[in-house]
Amino acid sequence: GKGRRASAIACGNRFTLVLTTRMCLLACGTPSIAGYRDASSWGSAQELPSLVGLPLMQLSAGDHHAAVVTAHGTALVWGKNETGCCGREYPKELAVPVPVKIPSENQSASSPANLPFTDWAIWNNKDGLVAKMSD
Repeated sequence: GKGRRASAIACGNRFTLVLTTRMCLLACGTPSIAGYRDASSWGSAQELPSLVGLPLMQLSAGDHHAAVVTAHGTALVWGKNETGCCGREYPKELAVPVPVKIPSENQSASSPANLPFTDWAIWNNKDGLVAKMSD
């Protein structure tokens, strides 16, 4: 939109995500990532209604799934989840962004292999374990 500036971009298979300097996410392309709308508007970047108002800081994309991290450290993922790449076994497709469940310190599944993207790290802060893209 007019006056918006990009701070980050991520591309998957048939979709593009743009994070703006005002912490909002614009998406275009395939409806499973960019939101369901008239096919004639797939090429027009629009905000995802389920993320409006969230302070988004980082984004990442796989072939058929995407993720964002809020300023509060919450990781949200959506898209095709065929091999658990969205941090959960089911459902096989997430139509809207949902939080990634980060294992507690008492669970053994706290390795980077269990995160949705290879460029993410996991660390422990005063509020517990948080997933974040690596610097």
